[in-house]
Amino acid sequence: MDSKRINIDEYLYKYGLHDTVVDKIYVQGDELVFCFDSGIYILDENGKEMEKTSKCLMCIKIEGFDIKKAFEHIEIYEFYKDKKIR
Repeated sequence: MDSKRINIDEYLYKYGLHDTVVDKIYVQGDELVFCFDSGIYILDENGKEMEKTSKCLMCIKIEGFDIKKAFEHIEIYEFYKDKKIR
């Protein structure tokens, strides 16, 4: 196992994406990069939103990722374009 790999559970429950907006998504090599211009939430040990980060990126590495076959890894549930979200 690669020593650079991390356990996703160490991070999964520390940050919340509820009511956040992904402002841009792009591919960099075999990574999907999500840009959160208004930040994401830092959660406490009970999952409660404590504070919001500043602008940040979330990079998800997918081994063997091919943008032409992105549909195998990505599903878009809702999409808003140039629309103010309440």
